Amino acid sequence: MQQIHRTVPKKERMLRAYANHSDPPYGFKGKPYVIEDEICEREITTHNLAMWLYATNTFDWGLRFFGAEKGNEYKKQIATKEALVKIRKMLMEAEITEKKPDTDALQKRLIERLGNITDDCIERVNRFIGYGVTGITLFFDRFVNKYMDERQVAMVRENGPYAFFLECVNETIMAQLGIVRAEMESCGDPRLQEIELDVVIASFYIFMIKDNMIMKKRAEKNANGLGRGLFTFEDNVAYRFIENMRESVEFNDLIAAACLAYGNVNTAALARLYPLYRDYYSRHEFWIRGQRFEVTASPFAEKRIGVPIGNFSLQVRPVERALKAELEGICDPAFEHADGAIATARLTIGKNGWIIEELQSDIATMVRERDLSISKELRGCIENSNVIAMAATAELAQSNGTESLYLATPWRTIQRYYGMHPHKTTTTYFKFPENNGGELVFDDRSELDKVPQHYYRFTVQNLK
Repeated sequence: MQQIHRTVPKKERMLRAYANHSDPPYGFKGKPYVIEDEICEREITTHNLAMWLYATNTFDWGLRFFGAEKGNEYKKQIATKEALVKIRKMLMEAEITEKKPDTDALQKRLIERLGNITDDCIERVNRFIGYGVTGITLFFDRFVNKYMDERQVAMVRENGPYAFFLECVNETIMAQLGIVRAEMESCGDPRLQEIELDVVIASFYIFMIKDNMIMKKRAEKNANGLGRGLFTFEDNVAYRFIENMRESVEFNDLIAAACLAYGNVNTAALARLYPLYRDYYSRHEFWIRGQRFEVTASPFAEKRIGVPIGNFSLQVRPVERALKAELEGICDPAFEHADGAIATARLTIGKNGWIIEELQSDIATMVRERDLSISKELRGCIENSNVIAMAATAELAQSNGTESLYLATPWRTIQRYYGMHPHKTTTTYFKFPENNGGELVFDDRSELDKVPQHYYRFTVQNLK
């Protein structure tokens, strides 16, 4: 494990934390990038690096969606005859709000073209979609540099990263449309009219996928605008059933309980988690800065959305009666991963060390999004939720013979949590460790994970 000394300039520590290496990305000082005849050479700041990481992450997730790879031509056939039939139906049902002759004529031509969908049509539509995705795979850094702005952040948070990526794919498809129309004007070849329609159909196909993505994203939002899917009543019952179990439970009892709570369960996954449950489960009281909290530590200490990162969770709840009463008026079991937890930590406990993958507070999110008025004591807990979660984790680690904790850098975190706001990326995973005794290290031998990368190392003694 290589130590990155404090004598290393802060800008280099920034690059290592955000980019996982000491060289600046394209578009920053020392590595300018030309985009649309403009030279991009941004200053190396936490804001610019966070925006770069956000843009990179967005386009990475988009390429994964298509199964595409950087630098390679995209040739997969994703448009089907059934999908093109849907586009024709959509066009026939659509009402033209502006009665422009050219728009009306184009719509009629598209409906006619889609009335007889040939293999040639399907192949050509897929080819233009391939051009659209390939444009991003080949000019990845150009797109990243072009969309390092607040517009992208707002759209990704509103509609999801895939919708934003699809908009960029459509942009490259429409560039092909411009080329085809220019050729039509210059040579007048009637065969180009059919090609023109197929480019537009490819654009419609991407638009249809994007629209479905946006509708799905919006459907996940709850009435209070908290911005993610809700836990059902059954989710909450299952969570409390498992969460209230004790460390004395045998594996067969755990399987039986999980089946009773969740229905069919992945026995292999539980088998991997059970040793952690057996060895590290804890529920105990914990003091910090004169306040008393209850800590629950378990692989099952939080309700789950999607595939959880890591293999262990730690939840911290206040014990003092006044704070508990105030939280009862704020808590929303349909939103929170752990009802009433003021601070949470998501961990990966491995044979060579403990990685803290995420620090968060669902209570903080609800207070911020709902603009609630809260007591000074609760606000103090929220503002120090990262300190509370880290201290509680340090106490558990030390009681189990672990002397160091490794906090994920912005680079590691955003690989796992797509769409994380750049502000949180910076405040939680760069400024917090930099200002609270974190020591930047480079795991050059991949002792903690498969990929050599940087972490912020904390000694547990300094966190207590």
